[in-house]
Amino acid sequence: MKPQLFNLVKMELYSAKKYLMWYFLVPIIYPALIRYQANLSALSYLVCIALVGYILCTGFAQSDEKYKTGIMLNTLPVKRKDIINARFISLYLVYVGITLVHILSKTILHFAAPHLYDAMNFSVIPAGIVFVSLFNAVQIPLYYIFDIRKSGIISIIVLFCLFALIVHFLEQAWIVAILVKMDTIIINFSLMIVAAIIFLIASSISKIIYKQKEF
Repeated sequence: MKPQLFNLVKMELYSAKKYLMWYFLVPIIYPALIRYQANLSALSYLVCIALVGYILCTGFAQSDEKYKTGIMLNTLPVKRKDIINARFISLYLVYVGITLVHILSKTILHFAAPHLYDAMNFSVIPAGIVFVSLFNAVQIPLYYIFDIRKSGIISIIVLFCLFALIVHFLEQAWIVAILVKMDTIIINFSLMIVAAIIFLIASSISKIIYKQKEF
């Protein structure tokens, strides 16, 4: 990672430090609310990371508005594409941390009360990455087009629509039948490729929008 990009990532994470504790409380507490029931345990990870994703993006936006980050950064010899790259990298770094905390929480709950809580389903992690990638692909460009309030409202709608779409997708018998026949490694590898493609598209669109934005 280039020094300039590394420093921008550090700045992004530092600006969110006030809220990081709350971000990590979600994966600590939320798994305890979902006891072992069919696919609810797997879906709990998706809900958990979606909640954190929304709160995190909102936190970054509020920090931008409060400290006029956009104006400040554009007075410095910093490339606009690096500003966008830093935001996306920061988000994914937090997602990694949230996932690790969620795994730890699930593991402790499972060992403490195996009759109530199942073990972490690691195969849901790639699906979670695709989910947050889709969410970021909508939320971040919207933030640079609209103000924080409008983009937040639209993002909430998109969040629920995406979640409803995933639930509907998993309820289709023919889709489940296909997934059951497929090798788990192939499914997860395919999901990671999809997540990478979404990331590249979302990042490129955000850079185009941000490049034309006036401060």
